[in-house]
Amino acid sequence: MADEITRKQFIHVGVATLVAASLGACASDDGDGEDGADSGDDGGECTSAASANIATNHGHSLSVPAADINGGAAMDYGIQGTSDHDHTVALSAGDMAMIAAGETVSVTSSSGGADGHSHEVALTC
Repeated sequence: MADEITRKQFIHVGVATLVAASLGACASDDGDGEDGADSGDDGGECTSAASANIATNHGHSLSVPAADINGGAAMDYGIQGTSDHDHTVALSAGDMAMIAAGETVSVTSSSGGADGHSHEVALTC
């Protein structure tokens, strides 16, 4: 069945999700300055490209430019990298807003390759 995943794929996705969640927790900022006063900066703008953690990866890569994230529009990205096939990752406007706010967003790529597999992709700014 095409929708079933192997135990190894399940473990990879679980580990990738845990790593992405812990990276997102490290990046959080409550907006307070060192003296406890609110600095007025509650996030909402990504200053560098978002990094991607691609589960069960075999050569795929993705970097989402900060300009795309801060622009806030829905976008599609190819993640072929050095792999012999491509997948598409679709990010909604809501996904872009969450990434800009410092949250981790997890999406599933399109199916690709000879076996029609997909990848879980976790993005963090």
